Amino acid sequence: MEEAERIYQQERTVARRNSDLNKLSMKTIVAMWAKKLGIEEEDTNAIAEAIGVSNSTVHRWLHDGMRPRPRELGGYMRQIEMMAQRLNKSNL
Repeated sequence: MEEAERIYQQERTVARRNSDLNKLSMKTIVAMWAKKLGIEEEDTNAIAEAIGVSNSTVHRWLHDGMRPRPRELGGYMRQIEMMAQRLNKSNL
C-alpha cells in the first residue's frame, strides 16, 4: 500500500507540474531556459544545442505555437535545471 501511495503522489506531482507548464507559452518557457543558462533569448541555436533539439524545433515552438509533449517538456525542464546547477557551480 505504501508503494501505491508513493506512485500516486509522484503522478500527482507530475500532473501538477504539467498543468502549470501548460499555462505558460513556449516563448515564456524558452525565455526562462535562456535566462537560467545565460543565453540570449534570440540565440535559438544555443538554446537548441543546450536541450538537444534542432534549431527549427525551437523556431516552431517560438513562432508556430507548437509545443513538445508534456513528458518531453518536463524532461527538458529537468535538463535545463541540471545544466544551470552545473554552470552555477563552475562559476563559484
